[in-house]
Amino acid sequence: MRNWLVKNLPWIFSGIGIVAIAVTYKFIKWLLRKRKNSSFTNSRSTAQTAVQAEPVAFAGPDPFEIVRVIGNAPLLQQDEIAKHYIGIPVDCIGKLRSIQKTGGDILKLQISVYRKNESVDFFFEVNSANYPGIGLLKAEDNVHVKGYIKAANPNWITLRDAKLI
Repeated sequence: MRNWLVKNLPWIFSGIGIVAIAVTYKFIKWLLRKRKNSSFTNSRSTAQTAVQAEPVAFAGPDPFEIVRVIGNAPLLQQDEIAKHYIGIPVDCIGKLRSIQKTGGDILKLQISVYRKNESVDFFFEVNSANYPGIGLLKAEDNVHVKGYIKAANPNWITLRDAKLI
């Protein structure tokens, strides 16, 4: 190795040699970073799956932010602040918590949407005649719902005109 270094010393320290060494160094560094990032991403997604099996997907306003804003308001102002969210469309996926018959074909459902150590419960009603397979749902099944906010407080959101997707 030493003999080779002595023989090629002028070439190594010429412009071409320095460029070749720099390119090789950058390439090796890039490969190591890529390998480290991919293993970090894989371990992170595995950890998230273990801790948070519930899906977190929603379009429109963030329901966690809605209940947080209402909950952080002074108690006597919470109802007034909640009124500002009435009518806003919501599209979310959550875990089924309960289904209750309220009369006729009307069913009241409760789903929970989770994110890290937070959760928001959604309550809504649907007509079972529109969803023939609804009787096959089990607790913890994923439920995708679209609707409009009817009411909200620091603990839950009620939807109107809800449709299961």
